[in-house]
Amino acid sequence: MLDIHCHILPGVDDGPKELSESLELARLLLLEGISYCVATPHFQVGMYEIGKQRVQELVIWLNKKLAENKIDLKVYPGMEISFSPEILSLLDREEICGINDSRYLLIESPQVTTPENINQLIFRLRLQGYVPVIAHPERSPLLQDNPDLTLQLINKGCLFQLNASSLVSENKPRETECAQRLIHSKAAHILASDAHSCDNRPPKLLHAFERACFLTGSREDAYNMVSRIPEYIISDQIYHPPEPRTVAKQNKGWKRFVPFLKF
Repeated sequence: MLDIHCHILPGVDDGPKELSESLELARLLLLEGISYCVATPHFQVGMYEIGKQRVQELVIWLNKKLAENKIDLKVYPGMEISFSPEILSLLDREEICGINDSRYLLIESPQVTTPENINQLIFRLRLQGYVPVIAHPERSPLLQDNPDLTLQLINKGCLFQLNASSLVSENKPRETECAQRLIHSKAAHILASDAHSCDNRPPKLLHAFERACFLTGSREDAYNMVSRIPEYIISDQIYHPPEPRTVAKQNKGWKRFVPFLKF
C-alpha cells in the first residue's frame, strides 16, 4: 500500500518529536502493509510554517536513517496545507509543495468558511493546473452537512481522501457515517492513515482497507484507494475519477446507511 497522508517527520508538527518515534512509526507502517508513504507535515500560517525546501531535506535525511536501521519504507515529500486563500501566493513563492512535488495538493478540509470561498479557491487552483486533494472531508462539519457541496467539489476536479480511523473507530459516529456515505456514493478516492505516532493516531490502514472492501463490495476498488490512485498521484499522472452518484440532501447532515460492523 501507498499512504499519501502521514505525519512521520520528527519535530515539525504534532507528529513524532524525536527520530526514534519516527522509526517506530515506520516499523508499524510496514506491519500495516504500507511500503511507501508521503510525509505530510502541517503547513499553517502562523503555527506550522515548515518550508518546501526543509521538507525535502528532512525526507532525504529520514530515508537515509530508515536505510541505516534496515527499515524498508520509502518516504516521499509532501505537506498537509491548511485551507486558506493564501495558498496561491505560497505556491508562487515556492514555500509549499504538492504530494511528491506534483500538481496534487493535499489540502486540509475546511472547518470554518463558506461554500463560496471554497469554490472560489478551488476554481483558481484548477485554473493554474493544480488538483486539490481534500484531506479527511468526513471530519469537516461543513461537508458533513452539505452533500451538494461535496459533489460540486468533485465535479470541479477535487479528489477526496478519507482517514483510516474514520472507518474503524466507534468514537466519532458522524465522521464514520460521512465516510461510509462518501464511499457508497463513489465520492471517496483515496484512503490514507493520517498517522501521527504509534500511540496517538496510529495508522490503522489495513483494518480500514478491509472495511472499504465491504463498503465498496469490491476488493479491487478498495485496493485502488490505497495503491493505484496514490501511485497516479506521486507520479504526477492525470487521474480521472468515476462519476459520483447523486447524494440526497439530509436536514441533519449525513444519514447512517450501514451499521458499524466489527471485523
